[in-house]
Amino acid sequence: MMEKYGAETILPSEIDTLMFDFGGVLVNLRQERCVNAFRQLGVTHIEDYISKYSQNGLFLELEKGTVSRAQFYDNLRREVGIVCSDRQIDDAWNAFLVDIPQTKLSMLETLRAHYRVIMLSNTNEIHWQWALNAFGDVSRYFDHTYLSFQIKAAKPDRAIFDYVLRHETNMPSHIFFIDDGIKNIQTAAQLGFHTYLASEREDFTSLFPHVFAS
Repeated sequence: MMEKYGAETILPSEIDTLMFDFGGVLVNLRQERCVNAFRQLGVTHIEDYISKYSQNGLFLELEKGTVSRAQFYDNLRREVGIVCSDRQIDDAWNAFLVDIPQTKLSMLETLRAHYRVIMLSNTNEIHWQWALNAFGDVSRYFDHTYLSFQIKAAKPDRAIFDYVLRHETNMPSHIFFIDDGIKNIQTAAQLGFHTYLASEREDFTSLFPHVFAS
């Protein structure tokens, strides 16, 4: 069963690890900006490949790390029949990502004084390079990052959650998972994680009143 905690609820005492999604939870997204950028390159059916919560076709292969970055560029140009540079593809794809609010970064730093903080993200090498530039030193904010393109599996498949559990020393009941994708939340809840379905641009400090006292 999916659980959703709010400011009025104290998190179960056994939780010692917070697991955050990246896109839509920590980073603000703007899908229409990405769609428009690809259309300008001549990709007329870009919606067949991308969505806010999951990707399809070549873009899913990139997120699962089953194709290299170079293969992705070449396959995309050939499949959709466009002539453009690798950089133009990068710029169009990164148009999906808007920013990481400083308030979210400050929140992560504060939470690390009380919890182990990790990331579990469906992402790809192109977006992750953007993220590294935005975060700076990722180790300031996370004890570990679990990334789909490195793991070779993507949410909501159980395999990526099993991978996390093999590398974390605690049980799923000790992990609080925040994600904006309902299918991801459902899989995690079935495996015993405590879960929270995030809203767009939500401020999560209200989930931790014992940390962020008013």
